[in-house]
Amino acid sequence: MELDIFSKKLSKACCNALGIGDNLSELKRLSGGANMESWSFHFSGKNYVLRRMPDGLAESDNDNPSIANALSLETQAKLIEAAIAAGVTAPSIVFTLSVEDDLGAGFVMDHIAGETLPQRILNKAEFIRAREALVPQCAQELAAIHNMQADPEWQLDQTTPLEALEQLKDRSIAANCRSDICTFAFAWLEANAPAPSSARLLHGDFRMGNIIVDHKGLTAVLDWELAQLGDIVQDLAYFCTPSWRFGHYTCEAGGIDTMQNWIAAYEQAANTNIDLKRFEWWLIYNCLWWGVVCASMAQMWRDGSERSLERAIIGRRISEVEIDLILLLEKAMRPPTPGFDVDELTAPQIELATPDHGNFEPGTQDDETIMAISEWLSEQQQTDNHKKFEQKVALNGLSMAMRSARLRRHHVDKQNQRMAKLGFTKADFNESIQKKTLWQNANFWDHLRLTAIENCLIDQPDYAGLHAAKVKWKHT
Repeated sequence: MELDIFSKKLSKACCNALGIGDNLSELKRLSGGANMESWSFHFSGKNYVLRRMPDGLAESDNDNPSIANALSLETQAKLIEAAIAAGVTAPSIVFTLSVEDDLGAGFVMDHIAGETLPQRILNKAEFIRAREALVPQCAQELAAIHNMQADPEWQLDQTTPLEALEQLKDRSIAANCRSDICTFAFAWLEANAPAPSSARLLHGDFRMGNIIVDHKGLTAVLDWELAQLGDIVQDLAYFCTPSWRFGHYTCEAGGIDTMQNWIAAYEQAANTNIDLKRFEWWLIYNCLWWGVVCASMAQMWRDGSERSLERAIIGRRISEVEIDLILLLEKAMRPPTPGFDVDELTAPQIELATPDHGNFEPGTQDDETIMAISEWLSEQQQTDNHKKFEQKVALNGLSMAMRSARLRRHHVDKQNQRMAKLGFTKADFNESIQKKTLWQNANFWDHLRLTAIENCLIDQPDYAGLHAAKVKWKHT
């Protein structure tokens, strides 16, 4: 929808809902938002935010993996209103869009001052005081959410740990996820699933990036589309998912603090005790869940259901999840120590791309073409925040393509050789992984570690988890 038409429709919707005649101004799409759009705007002396379904997507589209399990925007609005009434800090809902507004599904809420970008919250000096307060504040909010009574009309999904795992496995198959490391994680999770617990209301996506923070701390909890009924430990562990640490890898709780302090803060806020083994299981599950979501987004691009640049590039973030999973599974399983030299894998080996490994030859026209496109993209002046974001995504994608062309074939050959020594191939990995004697085989673990490093060197060479893995696996 053209911006001018969009602005006029939204202005009319505000006039009808608020009973005020005025002109809408300062309409701006906020950066990020893979599944839903967020727009800030000014109307009748106040600032607001519109949360809506992107053009081309419908809430009833159950075949779309990004929204199939999401609550309708109408239900989200009701849930947020109930959360505020229960003492949760969230932006007030002003009104829900109607069919007559012709803007799709969505709602308008109050604009809350503060920052949402984790990189700024975690790194800027102006948020030092906020960072000191965030862990107890977040624990208090999460405890308040878990104490809420869910309205049956919300029709929230409810699953046990094993049911959640089975649903995730189905989603992984539908997404054509080909990661052997993810396959191994599924096997371990199935073998170690905790017993069902009492079902409570979960936020479902409580993490850095989904809260607003000012210089004093948390000012609002956002993005309730994945709310569900289930195990409170799932929500608690989700905050510690490695990808949500945003570069501060050793600060397991959202990049802010230690896991121990986060659990202790929640135990105090909720007046409960957390089973650490249960927490460990859900942490590995949540990490794997994000990997499957990445694979699902790539599949959306492949099948044409959403042909966006962001979907295709996010799909390659599964390589960072592979690193995270190995580190988490090592902690849980105590396998043999690494038997290889990490330093051999730290630098791009350009000479490896030979005619036998594809048509790409570094330094020739293919290399130059990628660099030329990258330079051209970087010179484009973007004023829209979302366009700037997409520009960064495109440049990152080109870097991935160059590294992949140089190294992928060589890495795949090495992975096949290692599997052959272990007595299986890529084709029968699923069957081989069921043999639990393999789970303590030193060569098997080295294969997984090396595979994770090789894949991450191509897709996410600057990922903080990769650095942590190299430090942990380096010979002393």
